[in-house]
Amino acid sequence: MKKIYFLLASLLITANIWAQAPQKMSYQAVIRNSNNTLVTSTSVGIRISVVQGTSTGTVVYSETQVTSTNSNGLVSLEIGTGTPITGTFAGINWATGPYFIKTETDPTGGTNYTITGGSELNSVPYALFSANGTPGPAGPKGNDGAAGPKGDVGLAGPKGDIGLTGPKGDVGLTGPKGDIGLTGPKGDVGAAGPKGDVGATGPKGDVGATGPKGDIGLTGPKGDVGAAGPKGDIGLTGSKGDVGLTGPKGDIGLTGPKGDIGLTGPKGDVGAAGPKGDIGLTGPKGDIGLTGPKGDVGAAGPKGDVGAQGPIGLTGPSGLASVAGTTGQILSYNNNNWVATDITRTTSSVGGNVAVNNLQPYLVLNYQICLYGLYPSRNGDGDYIGEIMLSGFNFESRNYAFCNGQLISIAQNTALFTLLGTQFGGNGQTTFGLPDLRGRVAMHFGQGPGLSSYTLGQSSGTETNTLTISNLPAHTHTITLTPR
Repeated sequence: MKKIYFLLASLLITANIWAQAPQKMSYQAVIRNSNNTLVTSTSVGIRISVVQGTSTGTVVYSETQVTSTNSNGLVSLEIGTGTPITGTFAGINWATGPYFIKTETDPTGGTNYTITGGSELNSVPYALFSANGTPGPAGPKGNDGAAGPKGDVGLAGPKGDIGLTGPKGDVGLTGPKGDIGLTGPKGDVGAAGPKGDVGATGPKGDVGATGPKGDIGLTGPKGDVGAAGPKGDIGLTGSKGDVGLTGPKGDIGLTGPKGDIGLTGPKGDVGAAGPKGDIGLTGPKGDIGLTGPKGDVGAAGPKGDVGAQGPIGLTGPSGLASVAGTTGQILSYNNNNWVATDITRTTSSVGGNVAVNNLQPYLVLNYQICLYGLYPSRNGDGDYIGEIMLSGFNFESRNYAFCNGQLISIAQNTALFTLLGTQFGGNGQTTFGLPDLRGRVAMHFGQGPGLSSYTLGQSSGTETNTLTISNLPAHTHTITLTPR
């Protein structure tokens, strides 16, 4: 079965001003598949179970939900708001823990749950726990603390949308229509008299002709506040308001415990020059170059006339006796006689199986990786988690670590682990590795035009390379034959 690594980003339990606790709790997790790759921007089906006692104990509540991961592989949901399968969320007795959250995921959005994960609830939400327990006796009222300084007034939030209009009441019966009276002359505005009792509402008469606009009368005394009407239904949720201004950047958290780096010792003096070494032995004589091509034969001259026959010459002395030889011998003169001798074939070996240095001219600097800072998907000024910088000094910058391939704790570096995973080493449960750039050149991943493909985290190459016979180019040698 495939497994998945869940990182619990937050587990939040909220309570409002009402006496009853909300029967739900927020849950977030970062999802990786079996190849340690983030599952991003994908609809996933999740079955959530609350397990009592142990991670494999009794399931007291389970439900299913379908949600989507964001561009960072993060899912956000509320346990208690899905489709129930077993039990009810309100029926969980939080006082009889411990409890574990078990998640089963289908990365295709269905119900074929092939990816599992789980984590223990190390603390029980107080609002949910108190709903199942017996309240203790009320303690004595403490003294009022001194009033703190008045804080600044926060920015006014955007005005919410107007709720829906309530249903219109029934129209009362129409009274008899009265005659329209004559419009009298406009009198002076009298002084405001005391507020009288509200008379009974008479029948509605016809609308009279609009008279001239009179002067604004004096403002009468403010009437008593009427009784509060029943609370209306909650209006539809308005559109999301604009994002508020970004608050000031918080202080950087304390750096976790790190092993001390030993002090760099002072640079030693340059040693005295050693004695000049002996001159090496002369190497073997190189092979004789190839014989050049034979020139063209010259044109034959004209045949001369046959000369007159000359006189017969004197008989010469007897020739030497023939010399017997065998195949592979040559005839040579030893200062006294011609003799048949063997041929000596002389060849020589070259090369000493010496390693070839592959290093190019280099300059040593210091690679460091950022452990704490801004998450790459966020906006803001500052260092981003996981970015690598070069420096010319020999110590680690604040919130940075050397790129020496060391293993570090997942628990103390959760954000960096979500970015790097185990592509540079580590067991993926308690530790993960940082890049090792000691004696190496960094190279961008992917495949350039006409080049090989390289994956992120891949390392290769050697400082030296020893050539073998199969690495030598094709060539020829000339054999020197020396008679003996």
